[in-house]
Amino acid sequence: MASSTAPSKFVNAVVESSNKFALDLFKIIGSGEENCFFSPFSIYIALVLTYIGAAGKTAAELIESLHLPENKDEFLQGIRELLDAIKNPKLNAATEIFIEKTYKVKPSYIEAAKKFVDSESRLLDFKTAYAEAEKLINAWVSTQTKQKINDLLPSGTLSSDTRLVLVNAVHFKDDWMHQFKARNTRDDDFHLSKEKTIKVPMMSQTERFGYLKKDDFKILQLPYQDPNFSMVIILPEEIDGLKSVEKKLQSVNLNSLLAETKSCKVDVKLPKFKLEKFVDLTQILSQNGLNHMFTDDANFSEIFEPSEEPIKVDKVLHKAFVEVNEEGTEAAAATAVMCMPLCLRIEPKEPIHPFIVDRPFIYLILYRQTVLFWGRLKSFNE
Repeated sequence: MASSTAPSKFVNAVVESSNKFALDLFKIIGSGEENCFFSPFSIYIALVLTYIGAAGKTAAELIESLHLPENKDEFLQGIRELLDAIKNPKLNAATEIFIEKTYKVKPSYIEAAKKFVDSESRLLDFKTAYAEAEKLINAWVSTQTKQKINDLLPSGTLSSDTRLVLVNAVHFKDDWMHQFKARNTRDDDFHLSKEKTIKVPMMSQTERFGYLKKDDFKILQLPYQDPNFSMVIILPEEIDGLKSVEKKLQSVNLNSLLAETKSCKVDVKLPKFKLEKFVDLTQILSQNGLNHMFTDDANFSEIFEPSEEPIKVDKVLHKAFVEVNEEGTEAAAATAVMCMPLCLRIEPKEPIHPFIVDRPFIYLILYRQTVLFWGRLKSFNE
């Protein structure tokens, strides 16, 4: 069970860092017109593994891009405390380092990865059996995500030059604190745009939820049975208002915004949906300021023994899945970093606030204030 004690200043610094990084990623991943869904938390933890092994300019770029606190020891203490607090039967977060069996990795790196990120390590034969190694890594991810993330590494991703693969997998499943009754689900209108409307299965209920109304958007916070977790829905007032709201979110503090929500009686209509997304993060991270680690000048000298050839990051791949229905939510994600050599009772008169999710919207899954998953739903044809 997650701890009920107040988080330390180190944890708060990590949460602030992680959420800023989440917003940075959404600016890029969400810049298109299609649905998107990803786990900034999974990506963040995978990159923290690279940070532990980085030095020089490579480390400096990671610090800036991930919005890391200046004090490395305090940051790693915060990561350790957050991962301890977040341990929960509803959430599985696992990290593994897969190492070429002939490659000499510093014991200090393996120890730090285990101590601060709970990362296990495993030797594989990338040089002569990289296709088999690919299957083993995909099988590990599938197991950790309850078979929701399969084939994270497409065939041919690894090669005989692969030296390290750093993987983080996250799986979340919980029921709503207030479940929707299936008998109340009806096909109803969802406005893809001002010009196009389709029918979708729309769940409904009236209950007390965290609610906030701004001039051009509304926020709803739906708790799960474990109240440490919640789904936050950000709904534009206008059918075509999503892009404007997304732009506004870039300049606000998400945690401060959520702190403004008040417990109110809300009439909720929310579509059922299921989505899977694959993202090659290599170019996306470069756009977010992480360039050095992909070059021949990358400095991961804290990972390998001096006698070994230096390495650089080759690819960063991410896959995420979400399903929302009457009972609750199941979500999963995995991130792989491949490294290769250089080359209350209700009063009758209380107002009821309508929250009708019948247009494109943003949704987040949180652990307390930490963004685990971030998505945008614009269509139902993916």
